[in-house]
Amino acid sequence: MITCGNVLEALFLARDLDPAATAHLQECARCREQATALAAVGARLRAATAPAPPPGLRRRTLAAAAPLLAERAAALAHGYRRRLTRAVAAALVPLPIVLALDAYAIRTLHAFLSALLPAPVSAYLAFNFAALVVLTIALTYAAVPVLADRQIRLARRGGYT
Repeated sequence: MITCGNVLEALFLARDLDPAATAHLQECARCREQATALAAVGARLRAATAPAPPPGLRRRTLAAAAPLLAERAAALAHGYRRRLTRAVAAALVPLPIVLALDAYAIRTLHAFLSALLPAPVSAYLAFNFAALVVLTIALTYAAVPVLADRQIRLARRGGYT
């Protein structure tokens, strides 16, 4: 639906009017009355050049904004540390259960292998399996802060914080 605002905006921005907007302009006295003035103002604004900023404006602006920027950076850093701590804590909650299940699995494997193989061989295999499980758990839990950091940064970049 064509409104006066749409037609006046198109005239101000020097856009081509579609047939419906042209028909509206012919019928609406308010739009006809303002059309010439808006088109002229828009043309002058498009032709004008931006003034040069005064010397030292950048330095003064950054100096004025420095306390606010520092406060915001400190707040973000505090929020970042809090989120990272929560992520690591959440990952550590199931760790006792995982360790208990792994210890049970290793004992069961050792008992099964002891029935089939000589004691030194079954102990060697169970130890190697336990080392593999420990390494896997260590790498998994070492990756938690890295992955949490990445997710926090992605969320902040995407504006989800």
